[in-house]
Amino acid sequence: MLARSLGVTQLIVALNKMERVDYEEARYYYIHDLVLPFLIGIGFKSEDIKILPISGILGENVMTKPTEPRLTSWYGTDQECLIDVLDGLRLPQRSYTRPLRLTVSDYVQKT
Repeated sequence: MLARSLGVTQLIVALNKMERVDYEEARYYYIHDLVLPFLIGIGFKSEDIKILPISGILGENVMTKPTEPRLTSWYGTDQECLIDVLDGLRLPQRSYTRPLRLTVSDYVQKT
């Protein structure tokens, strides 16, 4: 909810550690079906949410499309990998005529 209140409109949910559950389709959809209604309920549009299975430690579906047969058997090879989804995010509209405003979360004074 914090991300939504800060103006985040697009969201990528990368379900990591899929190798730990042998890339089970049922586990993916179990989490998918829990997370998606929650995110829609707090104001995200379903078309702005991407949920994809990955294995960060093995690099499966991160930089390239999946090749693991246990994953491709149900997820396919035609889906976007994580880097493709990141590259496809819409850039937010910014006004370059107004002053830049940003938050400072920490300040350390040098002595």
